[in-house]
Amino acid sequence: MKKNSLKRVFSALALTAVAASTVSMTSFAETSLTGASDYFEASKIGFTQDEIDASEIKPTITVSNEILTLKEAQENRTRIATITVGDARALYASTGLHVYYDSRLTIPKNELNKPDIEAGPGGKYLATKTPDPDPTAQDQGMSGIFIASAADDDNGLDGVLWQIKFELPEDVAEGDVFPIDIFYKSNPNAKDLFTNAKNNNTGKLMQAYVFTRAINNGFTKSFDASAVSYVDANGAAVSAADAIEKCPALKDVDGSTDGVIAIVAAAAPPETTTTTAPETTTTTAPETTTTTAPETTTTTAPATTTNTGNAVTTTTGSGTTVTGAATTTTGSSKGATTTKPATTTKPSDNKKDDSPKTGVAGVGVAVAGLAVALGTAFVLRKKED
Repeated sequence: MKKNSLKRVFSALALTAVAASTVSMTSFAETSLTGASDYFEASKIGFTQDEIDASEIKPTITVSNEILTLKEAQENRTRIATITVGDARALYASTGLHVYYDSRLTIPKNELNKPDIEAGPGGKYLATKTPDPDPTAQDQGMSGIFIASAADDDNGLDGVLWQIKFELPEDVAEGDVFPIDIFYKSNPNAKDLFTNAKNNNTGKLMQAYVFTRAINNGFTKSFDASAVSYVDANGAAVSAADAIEKCPALKDVDGSTDGVIAIVAAAAPPETTTTTAPETTTTTAPETTTTTAPETTTTTAPATTTNTGNAVTTTTGSGTTVTGAATTTTGSSKGATTTKPATTTKPSDNKKDDSPKTGVAGVGVAVAGLAVALGTAFVLRKKED
């Protein structure tokens, strides 16, 4: 590498750094760069957007997005943000970037008492300049640093170009979002760079493409919380939807932001449901009382007594016929049968109304009928004889 080439490159970079660190609002007023749109137009370095979009080299520049829980943030407040280059392997040499970051963040010092910023694998073949603070970043309500690299050939690689350590504030809280932004700066004496060693037309178009298309500028490309990728403290991928759900402030990040460090809310503990066992009621079956049906008393119908001549035929309720002396039977309601000696009635003195009397009503009629029948039968038999 030629020393003179490096001196010239770093002189230009130093001018940028000096401009960034000492320029006042008056100095920038000389260039009429008073707002983001002015800096965006200046980043085209004289090309139209159509010419820039036709550049044969279209690098990608990304800043990391890290998601942390509050516990992780408190246990390790030092975080590392990365700036990564893609699609430009061995195509660039000189770089000069202003990095603006949330004013609550600080960059710790290394053992040389310099800002703890290191070149990553993508810049390992590039010479780097000592990072310089940019106090004018406060005009944007942020803090700033200027980082630069150079080479006498296109030695820049794809991969992490810069690693920047940031210290989170002691009062870091859930929901905090710390933006990190690559902010294009220029003035008449110097401008930010991303070009090849020759700084020819190809290199200049590549540079214009980086600042108008590759980084978020709020005009042609903007930060979209739902479209960027996130990693957790262990480097594992986090879905955008999950990150936004746990840190809603991500939706309010300015469009020019390139990367963030966000503190997400811890997952809510699962609700504990206490189930009380239902009271157990012991029901004792009522005592069973056995009622014995009363003894059944069978009442036998009173016997019917039929007097035939001197014989008495008695038919009982059970169907048994007993022949014997005529008796008078009186039935009781409980089935008790009382038998009295039969009463013998003497023949009447030929009176019409004198019927034989018996101990049972109606029996005299039956006996008289039977006597008539027997008498008739006797008369008929006499005639036959």
